[in-house]
This record gives sequence, structure tokens and C-alpha cells, in this order.
Amino acid sequence: MKTKKVETYIPIILLIGLAIRVFHLYFLSKSPYWDGYFLDELYHHLWAKKIAAGQILPSGVFFRAPLYPYILSAIYSIFGTNGWTPRIFQSLWGLLSIVPFYWVAKRTITKRWLILLAVFLWAINPIEIYFESRLLLDSFFSAGIIWLIYFTLLSREKRTKFSVFWLGIWLGILAITRPTVLILAPLVLIWLWRYLKWRTIYIILALLIPIAPVMVANYLDGDIVPIASQGGINFYIGNNSQSNGTSAVVPEFGWNWQYRQCVGLAERETGEKLLPSQVSSFYMKKGLNFWRNDFASAIKLFGKKIMLLSGAAEIGNNGNIYFLTRGSPLFWLILLGLGWGILIPFMLIGIFKAKFENKSLLIWSAILYSFAIVAFFVCSRFRLPLIPPIIILATAGLQFFIEEIRKRNYYIIAIVLFLGVTIYIDFFGWRKFDDPLSHFSLGNIYFRSGKLDDAKNEYHKSLDMNPNFRGVHLNLGAIYFKLGEIDSAKIQFIKEVENEGEICRALSNLGVIERLKSNYFSALSYGRQALVKCPDNPDVIYNYGLTLYISKNYNTADSLLYDLCNQSCDDTRILNLWGVVELALGDTITAKELFGDVVSSKSQKFIQQYDIGAIYSEQAGVGASERRVRCWAYFNLAQIEMKRGDSKKSEEYLNLSIATDSTFAQGYAGLGAIALAKNNLIDAENKLMRAEKLGLKSIELFFNLAAVKARTGDFDSAKIYLERTLEISPEFVPALKALKALNNYSEKSE
Repeated sequence: MKTKKVETYIPIILLIGLAIRVFHLYFLSKSPYWDGYFLDELYHHLWAKKIAAGQILPSGVFFRAPLYPYILSAIYSIFGTNGWTPRIFQSLWGLLSIVPFYWVAKRTITKRWLILLAVFLWAINPIEIYFESRLLLDSFFSAGIIWLIYFTLLSREKRTKFSVFWLGIWLGILAITRPTVLILAPLVLIWLWRYLKWRTIYIILALLIPIAPVMVANYLDGDIVPIASQGGINFYIGNNSQSNGTSAVVPEFGWNWQYRQCVGLAERETGEKLLPSQVSSFYMKKGLNFWRNDFASAIKLFGKKIMLLSGAAEIGNNGNIYFLTRGSPLFWLILLGLGWGILIPFMLIGIFKAKFENKSLLIWSAILYSFAIVAFFVCSRFRLPLIPPIIILATAGLQFFIEEIRKRNYYIIAIVLFLGVTIYIDFFGWRKFDDPLSHFSLGNIYFRSGKLDDAKNEYHKSLDMNPNFRGVHLNLGAIYFKLGEIDSAKIQFIKEVENEGEICRALSNLGVIERLKSNYFSALSYGRQALVKCPDNPDVIYNYGLTLYISKNYNTADSLLYDLCNQSCDDTRILNLWGVVELALGDTITAKELFGDVVSSKSQKFIQQYDIGAIYSEQAGVGASERRVRCWAYFNLAQIEMKRGDSKKSEEYLNLSIATDSTFAQGYAGLGAIALAKNNLIDAENKLMRAEKLGLKSIELFFNLAAVKARTGDFDSAKIYLERTLEISPEFVPALKALKALNNYSEKSE
């Protein structure tokens, strides 16, 4: 077979790869996962939408490497936020990577049909294709690794400043996608030194060009962080006594941890206010202390992670891969081991037995990046960048395997079978086609999309598999709460506490229920218990603070919110609540400053800080959205200005509130009251009626509507609104007097 003939097969391979991708995308488009983003997908999606909406830079240091969300935002800006365009882009990027893959394979493998096989295995790799269909950076990054190897070999061949410079640029681009790639930088420099000598300095200089803007942005936000500040927390996640080597769980807070909680713990233990880089260092030290203080357990965990890395089972970090691909052609390709498992035995033969070009570069790339994975924690998406070099190594190993069989050295068959069986054994139980977490996650997608019956069905399936599964009763309670079935919600929250699941949120929600029932003693008791267990959880703090305010414990609420926000406060709900408390205490100056912080960009940090819990609450409709909180802040500012006698400024703030959210009823009610004071009855009636249509029911609204109706001569309607006012507050004196006056007028008229 001539090289030319091999190249003629590349378009056919491209078409096969394209066909598999099309079938998988069609399958996925019919599933709830198409627009039901969750975990890191949801994080990327919302961050990209923020950027596309104009919030170019974050209000704070980057917690995660930023390139992928910016690429996603560019796609959103051009094509909109539909589910097709980013997935098509990622699929095309994956297909395009076949070209450099072929170029590298041709310079590594001698047998031409094996070159073709290697290209084919990459083109149909089911794990790469699977992640191309997710809004995750991993498929982009893994294809980028192929280009990195390509540019490295090209620099050796061309030995021009341009080729070397572009290699450095590409390495920097990958670094701001996933910083762990920098572990390969010394390898590239050392490997090229014998060919380029001092010209390798251009690689270092070019590498800094993509990184520099990110570092400058972080510096301008007050900290020296080269790319992202998540490294220390991720290291601790994979290096602690409770780590299972795969799950992104902070042991002190569980799977649903928030960055604020991590910061709070670090600041309490150090007794200092910490910068993001210092928070990262704090958790890095905790992870290293695990190695110092319990070396035996640390080594055991490290060995487990090596086994997980090399095993054939696919470990889902953002969903069960087997569960999510059922019905897709990828499911069977994964089961056949074409994603990972079938490659490993031949890769090991290729490493230890085969001889081929560029062997040292490929082997050390795989070894170093494997170390970068097991140093943290292992999952399929993290090991995805290893697949391109492993395919080439495995193909070289297959060539040696065939040659040995031809020599009748049949021992090689036994070695491959032994390695294959060992790798395929699922020692840790990750090869699950159905599990409670998958149904729980699917239930969350249905919940956020408003399909509450479907959500309940999935949650109950999860409970059927594991009656004590963490978080299910909490979410069932949230559904019942949303449906207005308060007693059923309370039962579910109590079960969550009894199961020792999401105790803090369940206790906090129980406090909310008791508050709504005006059982303030019980509400405060639940709130205090939740706060003791989770002093850094913003939902817990907000709910307890609101209960303190409603029960008129203003000083206690002020002290609580002051202690929190004196350390770190970027939760708009809490800032707004603190402002309301200050108003109750008569401090309008402080209140105005706090409301001003809410409506400014200072308090829009959560999307960069990886607070998935807050995102889920908003998406599910059971938490206050940032937009609605800003409406309340504008409304409160309007009240301050009205008390000062500045009705013009008050009107400006109210207009800003309804411009922020056109469904904000209180804003229309306030504008109607101002129009009524100006005797602009038509405008007043329009605004007040709009507030009523939006569902507002308050004594102020109904009393003002009664006044409008009375002034326009519609006394019957005026009486109706006064009666509705008294239904809410029977002792409301102005309404009693007005109704009496209208009744007297009616009697005289008769």
C-alpha cells in the first residue's frame, strides 16, 4: 500500500467519523440533556452568556482557566445560545484534528495500514465524540494536544523562528484552557534542545503571550495568579482521607460545595482575610499535610488512582457516561473498549517492546500528563488528552504483537490477554449502566425546566435504588414547596435531616417553612442549627437573616450580616437584606450604600466563583435571581428618596427596577403611587392595574387603586378595592374611614 493510497482513505475515515457524530447529536437532541445543562456544563453556559451580554471581565480573580467560556461566548454572540452551534463547532474541531493526527502517525509508525488504523481509531473514538457533545473544554483540549505534538515535531523539522514561536503560542493557548498542560512544557523544551539549542527561548517567550492578559486581569483584581486559583482546592479534593480518587468533593462540605464555603473555612482557620491565591495555597498545604501525616493512606490512594486511570471503566465526572449514551451508537463503541480499554495492553507493549520514531516524546508526554491527573483526581474527561498519544503507542505495540506472532512467539498473546482481562475488571464498581445519581441528576434537569412530575418520578427512582441518597428528599421538598404543599415539603426536609444528607439546606428550609407559618421561635431555632453547621453557606445565612428581620430582631440580624460582609460578601441577596435591616434601624446612609453595591457590578461574582448551588437555586425557580434582587435594591433606593422628599429621584429608581425586570410588580405599584400623588390619574391607573395583573396583593396597592377609582367617579370599584384592602388588614384606619365616607356619600345620593 503506497502512502498516496493511505491518504485517499482519509476522507472515508472523516466521513465515518462525521456519521457517528451526526447520529450521536441527533440522539442527544431528542433527550432532556440537550438543553438540560448541569454541573460544569451549566457553569460554562452561564459564564459564556455573561460574557456575550457584555460582562467581558469577571469581578474577581479567575477561579478556572477562562479560554473555553470565551470561545463559547463568541459562538453565542454570533449564532445565539441554541444547543446546536457549540456542539457542531466542537465536532468539527474534533474532525479537523484528524489531519495533524495523521501527520504525526505517518512520522511515527512504519506500517502504512497501521497508520490508517491509528487515524481510524482516533476518528471514531467514542469518548472524544461524547465530550464533543458536552459544553465542556475537554474535547477541545484533547484535540489541542494533537496539535501540540504536531507543532513540536514540525519545529524539529522546520527549525524556523516562526514554527518555534507558534509552538509556544499554542502551548500558552492550551495553558489558559487547562493549566495542567504546563507539565509538558519542560519536556518540549528538553526534547527540542538537541535540535534548536538556544532558539527554544522563543517557545518560552511565546508561551507567555496568551497567559499575560489573564495574569494582568487577575493582578488588576488584586492578586498575583498566573491563570486560575482552583489548583489548591482541586489538589486537596484528590488528597484527603475521605477522597475516593474520582469525585470532586470537598470533604468538609460534600459534593454541593461552594467556593464561598472554602474561603470561609480557610479564613477561619488562619484568622486572616485571604486572597484567592492564598486560599489556593491553604488547600494545597492541607493536601500536602495528608501526605505528611498519613503517608500510608496517601500512597494507597495514589495507587488506587493509578488503577482507576489505567482501567477500562469510564468514570463520569459530569454524569454517568454509560447512562447518558444509552441509545446512542457511542454506547456500544464504549463497551467494546474502543475509547480506552482496548488500547492499554497494546500501549504497554509499545512502550516496553516496540521501536519507532518519536517514541521518547510520546511516552514521556503520556507519563507526565498521567502524573498530572493522578496528582489530583481521576475521571474519563481528565484522561481524555492521553488518548491521542496512547493510540499511536498502542498501534506501534500492535505492530510488535503481529511480528511476534509471525515469529511464533505466542507468549505475547498470553500477555495481551492477561493485561486485557486485568484492565477490564472493574475493581471499584464504576461500570454502571443505571445508578441513583443519574436519576437524581435527570430529576434536577426536569426540576429546573419546570417538569415537576417528571422530576418527582426520577427522584423516586433514585430512592428506590438508595433510600438514603443524599439530596433527593431535599429536592422533593423543594418541589412540594414550589407547588404550595408546605406540609409535604416539611416532611421531605425532615427526612433529609434524618438521613444526614444535605442537613444545612434542609434545616434552613425548615426554618423558612416555620417563618411562613409565623412560628418565629421554631424558625429561628432551625436557622441557628443550620448556621452552626454551615456558617459560610449564603442560603443559610440569608434565610436566617431574613427570619431575624421579619421577627424584628434587627440588631441580631445587623450583627450577623456585618460579621459576614465584613469578611467577604458578594451575594446580592445578603447585601440587599442588610440594607433593609439598616433601614429598619434608621440608618439610611448605610442602607443606600448597600443597595448601591447590589445594583453595581461589584456584586456579580458568583459565576466566576463556581457556586453551582446558587446557580441551581435560581434555575429551579426556588431562589431569588440576581436580576430580581437588583429590582428590590432599586425599589428600596426609591423608598429612601421618597422619604427624603425627592420624588423625581425616586421615580428614576422605580423606572430602573422595571427596566431590569418588566415583571417586577412592586416597581409599577410605586410608579402608580407617584403618578397618583401628581394627580396623573390615567398613568396612575395604568401602572397600578399592571401591578395587580402581575399578582401583587398589598394594602398600599389596593388603597391607591381605590383612590384612583374614587377620583375618577367609579365609586363602586373604589368600594371593592377598599374592601380588598381591609381583607388584608382589617384595622387599616385610612381604608376604614374612606369606606365609611363612600358609604355615607352613597346613602346621601340615594
